Amino acid sequence: MPHDDALVIALEVEGAVFSKILIDTGSAIDIISQKTLRSLEQPIPMIRQETIPLASFEGKSVCSLGIIFLTTRSYDLELKTEFTVVDHPMPFDAIVGRPWLHQMRAVPSVYHECVKFLSPTGEKTILGSQKQARACYKSEFRNMPWKEENIPLARDLSVKTPPKTYRASSP
Repeated sequence: MPHDDALVIALEVEGAVFSKILIDTGSAIDIISQKTLRSLEQPIPMIRQETIPLASFEGKSVCSLGIIFLTTRSYDLELKTEFTVVDHPMPFDAIVGRPWLHQMRAVPSVYHECVKFLSPTGEKTILGSQKQARACYKSEFRNMPWKEENIPLARDLSVKTPPKTYRASSP
């Protein structure tokens, strides 16, 4: 099916499978939300307190709660992944960026909606979910703050607006 969707995969984190993991090749860190951590059935490892300023999807500055090392698993490849923990709403369970991709020696393809990597037993492919990608997009779109102002998208250039006149200030 033709698409321009983000690459969203399922990934096992600390024994729990999460189906809304965004692959972001532009991200220099791997991010997990505090909400996702709370949903883990096992005790959460200690979060190392470290405040890192991050830019959110809206371009706002968000500070991290700290760093945590979690076990990620795909097929028969298991890794200790360093996640930056945030307490900020996001439509994804986690965002894995270049650090995770490099650690996996993975090759993501947005066009093919998959991630390929070599495991101890051979080449593996994690298929992306177009359905999950669109669900995440829709949930984020619904949560966007809308301005009630009536702002025209374009101005009619055939209508001349009178030039503004300014009064000179008197001494």
